[in-house]
Amino acid sequence: MAEMMLGERSHVSRVLLPADFNTAAAVMERIYRTRGQIWTLVVPKGAVADIFTADEARALLRDGAALVSRAGHRPEQARVILTAVGAYQLREVLRASERLAARDVAHAVVYMLEPGRFRAPRSNGERAHAAEEAVRTRLYPDRVRARLFVTHTRPEVMLGVLSPLHTGASTVGLGFVGAGGTLSIAGMLFVNGASWAHAVAACARLLDQPREAWLSAEELAALDGRASPHGCVID
Repeated sequence: MAEMMLGERSHVSRVLLPADFNTAAAVMERIYRTRGQIWTLVVPKGAVADIFTADEARALLRDGAALVSRAGHRPEQARVILTAVGAYQLREVLRASERLAARDVAHAVVYMLEPGRFRAPRSNGERAHAAEEAVRTRLYPDRVRARLFVTHTRPEVMLGVLSPLHTGASTVGLGFVGAGGTLSIAGMLFVNGASWAHAVAACARLLDQPREAWLSAEELAALDGRASPHGCVID
């Protein structure tokens, strides 16, 4: 549904993925003040931690995306930018950020609430609705070519929407790939290759580093299908 609605004009068909309570509240506060728009909200069914304050959530809605101040490691010197699009995806990215910080890898973490505002405008309406250039430049400076997007949708769809942020081989997307058979959120993320450990491995690949430097032998065995992820990748 979200993918389909992302294909429509972004200033009319707005697709938003609230990250937590405050983000959802800010969205609901705004939605009833609009007219002539269809809003598609992707909201987590289970409990998630509160990441953004009420003021931060309103700023996130205003800009479409924001740096996550509680995550990242030396973001002003970032070698890679991790972007989460979806509440559960943010949870995985935050855990990946902890591992990168523990390995002294400079990186920034971005949460994207409304992807359609970062697409290449297809009409004057979309152009007016697009995120300001200053926001894009602040979140995705040209000097940081390595970019990882972990998304609730199929990664190919999201990377297509976000083509202006795509840096070619230095951009990787993780997301839903149609794998099922699990009964938990963490399990679903793992079998679809979108867990925190997959994110860490992707960052290693983007920065041309060995996975072994950032992941344990047990974690790598789980990623490679040689061991159960429970107890190492999945708590």
